[in-house]
Amino acid sequence: MTPRRLRSRAPELGAALLLAVLCTACGTSDLPSDPDGTDVTIELQRKPGADSDVVTLTCDRVEAGCYELEDLDPADLADVPAGQACTEIYGGPEKVTIKGTIRGTAVDTVLTRTDGCEIKRYEAFKPVLDALPYSQP
Repeated sequence: MTPRRLRSRAPELGAALLLAVLCTACGTSDLPSDPDGTDVTIELQRKPGADSDVVTLTCDRVEAGCYELEDLDPADLADVPAGQACTEIYGGPEKVTIKGTIRGTAVDTVLTRTDGCEIKRYEAFKPVLDALPYSQP
């Protein structure tokens, strides 16, 4: 019986190690795609006369609400045009004041739930509110 020659596994191990290092470097980022363009202060008042909860989001790091802001179109927060016909439905006393920039677009607006048009604007922003640590609207 002739002795069997053992084959070295060093090349396979080296290739596997190199692949692992390269895959680690090519992972996806945890940050939004344009973190430098978002710096916004959000003030939530749950009912008239109540104290407001205030949160400032600067999306240059992983922070609650930043991913939700990525999905938000700042145009959804535009004021309702004068003369716009809106359903007369009351959605609740909440009032949200938003000031700052979202992905480089200046935002300075107040969201309420006083009629159908305002409810639509509020609902567009609700995923952000739901992601914030204080929020339970």
